[in-house]
Order: sequence, then C-alpha cells, then structure tokens
Amino acid sequence: PKLRKSDAMATRRFLIFLAVALGVTVTAAGLMAAGSHRPAIVAPIHLPPPVAGLSERAAFIGAAGPDAPPAAAAARPAVLRLNDEGVTLYETGQFSDALAKFEQAMAADGTDRASRRNLALTKAQVAWGYLEDGGYADALRTFAEADLVQPGEGGVLQGLGAAHYKLGNVAQAEVFLERALDADPNLATALKLLGEIAYRRDDLEDAGAYFASAFRLDPSDAVVRDRLERVWAEARAQAGFRTLEGRHFTVRFE
Repeated sequence: PKLRKSDAMATRRFLIFLAVALGVTVTAAGLMAAGSHRPAIVAPIHLPPPVAGLSERAAFIGAAGPDAPPAAAAARPAVLRLNDEGVTLYETGQFSDALAKFEQAMAADGTDRASRRNLALTKAQVAWGYLEDGGYADALRTFAEADLVQPGEGGVLQGLGAAHYKLGNVAQAEVFLERALDADPNLATALKLLGEIAYRRDDLEDAGAYFASAFRLDPSDAVVRDRLERVWAEARAQAGFRTLEGRHFTVRFE
C-alpha cells in the first residue's frame, strides 16, 4: 500500500535517526547519510624517507675564514673529515654510525650548519626506520630530537606529522604536515597524508586538491591515482544533495 504523507515523514525521520545512531551510510527514498569517521581508501600509504639530501663539503655554510674564531678554525679539518665520513656511512645505509660521526663533528664545532643539518637528517632517517617497523612512539621521539637540532627542516616536519598520524593524533599531524609543506611544497608524503585526513572528515575539495598535487609530483603513483579518482567520483555522487551537519555526523538528502 502507498504510504500516507505523515507515514513517509515518520519513515524519513527514522532513517535520519538510524544514520545518526550508527554513523553508517544509508540509502532509501533519496536519503544518504555518511559517518564522520570514514575508513582509509585502498591501502595505507607507504612512508618514504626524507627527500632532502645531505650537505656536501662544497655546500658548507660559514666555513672558517680570516675572521673566524681561532677555535673554529682549528676544528675545521676535524669537522670536514668527520662530516665526509658521516656522509659515506649515510650513503651506505649505516645510519647509526653516521649519526655518531655527525655528533662528533657537532661536538668539535657546534656552529657548523652543514654538520647540524646532516645530524638532523640522519636522526630523521633513523626515525623513518622506526616508523616503518611500527615503533611509532620511538619514531615520534627521534623526529622530535631531529627537529630540535634543525628546526623547520621540511623532511623532519613531515616525519613528525607522519608519526603523529600513525599514533592517531590527527590534529597534531595536520599541524606538522602543513608546516612541512610551508618549508617544502613538494613533499609527497605530507600531501598524501593531508589528503587522507581531509577525506576522513568528508572534506572532498581539500582531499582532491592534496591528492592532485601529490599525483602531479609522481603521475606513476597508482595508489594516489586511485584515491584521486575515488574522491572525484564521490564528489560527483554527492552533487545535488542537501547537507544536515551534526556534531558527530553528516546527513545528505535530496
């Protein structure tokens, strides 16, 4: 039998209530509801190491000159040697040994900017290893140490954001990831994770923008392409629906 208008309204109210209570997607009589906490699309994003490279000897900043303090000038040969040895160890994947060399270089001359940056990036590389092995708390601690050594380094900030993301600290993750992009707008992992965060809070416009930026950096990334296509498809599907926002839910209906 055909529903009376009052019965139809009661049914619609019940569907809205059910969507709010369960936080799931419901489709009936033109009604669609989406929970505020959405699952990740496809697979978790692989977190690569920082993109920034180590400073070579020729890139040293503030090398000892005629006006340098005597102590700094005397320490320069040792700093150069230790930095070169640390770079070689880093490039062969011996990060713990490289870390020791850069720490020695900093102990010999704490003002050397190249050694300081190398020390921070090596700490960050160790932290990425923790992150990929599931040691999220150790990763966060080590990234924080790297940030103290070299504040504002994009690759380090990206790592801090990724560690917070893995620990479920989404608000902190977003802050560090945005700071990372301010330092270096071409950090793909930061773009991917910000896209994921935006998607989970149903901000399809921002999610699409972040994923599109990541895809422009690497058009061969199939995972990002899939995310971008899903976001665009969902945005098209939602076009024409009115939205009812609640504290813990979003309901869309025709």
